Amino acid sequence: MYNVSIKYFIYIMGDHSIPKDDRFGIIRVKKVIGDVCTKKIDAPSGDLITINASVCINASKTLQVNTIKSKSGAIEFGDSICIDVSKTLLVETIKSKSGGMVTIDDSANITQSLFFATAGGTATGLNYYEEITHKIIWTDVWATDQSVNIDIVRIGKIVSIHIPTFAATANASSSATLKSGSFIPLRFAPDDQAYFVVAVTDSGVGVRGTLFVKTSGDMELGLGQISPGPFASGGTAGLNKNIYITYVV
Repeated sequence: MYNVSIKYFIYIMGDHSIPKDDRFGIIRVKKVIGDVCTKKIDAPSGDLITINASVCINASKTLQVNTIKSKSGAIEFGDSICIDVSKTLLVETIKSKSGGMVTIDDSANITQSLFFATAGGTATGLNYYEEITHKIIWTDVWATDQSVNIDIVRIGKIVSIHIPTFAATANASSSATLKSGSFIPLRFAPDDQAYFVVAVTDSGVGVRGTLFVKTSGDMELGLGQISPGPFASGGTAGLNKNIYITYVV
């Protein structure tokens, strides 16, 4: 076994590799003074390149490897650095020195929770985020059912829904509440029955009404402020104003 001391710089100008044999299984870096500049560090046959000391990457370059794993030391980024999200970064801490930024330049998949700093509280892991546009078919009031696209966003346990205005002429022969013939997906349904006071149109006039969101994902819209009541027959009926509602799942 031989020890090699690197005092200043190592430049590997081409696409080179250091072959593995019986004498040299792992390249161990105890301390680097200066920079190591290379296009590629390759571990043959899937072997690991182990760095036992802390590693500081001080250049605004792109680091593209399958895995970066620090066993005991820290991996620090001195300036802005881009990590290819098709790869894997396995570290306990990513720390940017001198006010630099850690940038993820594309989608990033987080398989567990994401924790944010709190002001005196205990951080709770953010483990869900989704936004969709969903088609709702409103029925039971008009001769022809109405299709309305609604926007749904879920962040953790909080769901927010935007429903745009809609209206049509109600049946002349009967009165009823509006019901959603298509449900919202269950992952967006509230954990308890949810009621919201909203502006509706009844016989062509704006009045107060109630939107009822059920745990099944079904929705019902009607007159009144406690539970939905039927719209008048024969007149224009529907939602008078855009609504934005929020509840817990």
